[in-house]
Amino acid sequence: MADSTFNIVFGFGFTAPWFLWGLGFAAAPIIIHFLSRRRYQIAEWAAMEWLLAALRKQRHRIRLEQIVLLLIRSLLIVSVVLAVARPYLRGTAAALAAGTRTHSIIVLDTSFSMSYHKTNSSRLDRAKRIAGKLLEASRRADAASLILMARPASAVISHASTNVRAVKEAIERTKPAHTPADLFGTFELLKTVIESSPYDRIHVYLISDLQRSTWQPAAANASALRQAARAIAEKANVTVIDTGNDGTDNVAVTELSLLTPLAITSQPCQLRATAHNFGQRDIQNGLVKLLLDDVTRQSKTIDIPAGEQTSVVFSTVFSSGGQPAARVEFSDDALKLDNKRWLALDVREHLDVLLIDGEPSGRAFESETDYLKAALAPESGDRPVTPFRPTASTESGLLEENLTDFDCVVLANVAQLTEQEYKVLQRYLHLGGSLVWFFGDQVDIDSYNRVLWRNGKGVLPVKLLKGVDAGGPSGTGTTFDPLGYRHPIVRPFEGVERAGLLTARILKYIKVQPSKDRNVQTALAYATGDPAIVTSRAFNGTVAIVTTAADTEWSSWPVRYSYVPVLNELFTYVIRAKSGDHNVEVGGSAAVSLLPSATPTTVSVQMPSGNPFVRTVPAGKGIRLFRLDRLLEAGPYSVTIGPPAAKSILFAANVDTRESDLSRISPDLLKELFSGGQVNYMTGDELAQPDELGARTRQASSHRPLLYAAVVLLFLDSLLAWLFGRHGK
Repeated sequence: MADSTFNIVFGFGFTAPWFLWGLGFAAAPIIIHFLSRRRYQIAEWAAMEWLLAALRKQRHRIRLEQIVLLLIRSLLIVSVVLAVARPYLRGTAAALAAGTRTHSIIVLDTSFSMSYHKTNSSRLDRAKRIAGKLLEASRRADAASLILMARPASAVISHASTNVRAVKEAIERTKPAHTPADLFGTFELLKTVIESSPYDRIHVYLISDLQRSTWQPAAANASALRQAARAIAEKANVTVIDTGNDGTDNVAVTELSLLTPLAITSQPCQLRATAHNFGQRDIQNGLVKLLLDDVTRQSKTIDIPAGEQTSVVFSTVFSSGGQPAARVEFSDDALKLDNKRWLALDVREHLDVLLIDGEPSGRAFESETDYLKAALAPESGDRPVTPFRPTASTESGLLEENLTDFDCVVLANVAQLTEQEYKVLQRYLHLGGSLVWFFGDQVDIDSYNRVLWRNGKGVLPVKLLKGVDAGGPSGTGTTFDPLGYRHPIVRPFEGVERAGLLTARILKYIKVQPSKDRNVQTALAYATGDPAIVTSRAFNGTVAIVTTAADTEWSSWPVRYSYVPVLNELFTYVIRAKSGDHNVEVGGSAAVSLLPSATPTTVSVQMPSGNPFVRTVPAGKGIRLFRLDRLLEAGPYSVTIGPPAAKSILFAANVDTRESDLSRISPDLLKELFSGGQVNYMTGDELAQPDELGARTRQASSHRPLLYAAVVLLFLDSLLAWLFGRHGK
């Protein structure tokens, strides 16, 4: 092998050198030959003298035939052993052995961990330089392709391009993604490019930091990934170039959440931020800042032990409503992208709730919604106790009121709904609204199932079965079962038995059957096991169903202490649910539902990078949907709908912090991943010399010619043994 500081004119090696011990078996035919020569006692016999004289004349020919057969059999064993050890040639020798046409497929890892840098250049910068030098070392007749390994994986140049300059320019334009790497998607794309290549010799260069979260898949995906890697190694020479040996220390902000149920003006609002130290050294006095619309509000210092996480709580008060973008920043380190995290907030002055009363009355606390109204907005001087502002209406309000003006619509003991009213509620849910149902003695079970349940496809996530009289002969009724306080609605009552949740008596309710095709959660049950409160997503909104009545006609619950706090938790839960749709992971999508319109609607989007784009949503008679598919940048997205009636909606996308753990795999795992296929491993430091780069990575495998030679020798051995046998007769 030539010295590494010079071009490799001739070089060779073995992919599996441990199989070379089998060369010792090449001596087996010779050993067997000598062992088979047995000594006999000589006895004089006159008749044999004539035969011996004839054999002496043929002795030289027989010996020559035996030597030829021994050599062929030894060479056969040598060929098989060398083929199993998979020899390869490098440099000029490889070029002469493989011809001049090579298709180089460069796979660049562009996941956000590749932006890690301790010096002026990042891992991706080094990967791009290596890829450029690989192309410079290619020959005139060679071709190249470029694949970017992120999520999603993309083939920038999928065909075998002989325009090396164009490939180099595409590499230079490559920027780090804000997503993790999708190794399986990359391998599937790579297989497609290999299968479509017209070249006989294909070399794949995987340039990556070998991050464990990418290269060591979960057990469920390991088999499919190995199968894809094996298919690649069978058709191409694979070289993995490691650019990630510059450290693993990193701190990431892994959480930013709203601790306060809802962000309401003039009330303290708490946000919790969590920072995780993925490195091996402790962090002391790390600076954490809270910013609202890019204005710093608070700063705190925290200590984070190695391998652990620390949380910090910020408290602020909003003076006016709106949609500010909250951002938490941690002190800069070598990987800056995960030092920030955003949260799209919707700060409200109050929450409007429409109460549809199915049994109105002019007398106090005899209407179906009187207790609800008192629970949502209890009177306590001039200052409201809760953020809810209820408005009572009759059933006609469903058609007379503009439901989009309300954060939640409640239907209490409404007998039945028309098809037109159903469509109004369905449209309201499509626009992200919240519905809460209370049952009662006027509910027509058959009508509810036909109009609202619709075999699990309607706005109701449950089928109504029958009315249940739980009072029994004693008239004491049944009680609530909190089901271990698992659901957020009842979780605050855990350990607070005196709140009256478990002492309320339920005399009647309607038994329901939740849909199996929808994610229906039972927040509260009865002691009988039947659901009392269920919640579910419906279209783009949220639905909650209380299977008993809202007043005291069916239970004593409205006069118990637990009624007010449970309803506040219930309404907070269903209204807050839609805020989760505004905070997504990078690579996810967001959607905005638009009302029917006879004219097209203009939608403009301000990207986190500051670049705006405008789309036009066509006119339509039904609910129209504007989708932001694959939010590939971390940060806030401001969506403005209109004119004429301009409305702004804020979304936030954050990185997947599993990529923040920079721990790496061992190079030995590459052989396991590629299931014994030929894979070459080297570091970016080994390829620092530009003159030797192409030679160090350009290898021609020689195992196939050896296998062909073994087949020929086997045939030749059989043929010569047959011919020599005939000649000796």
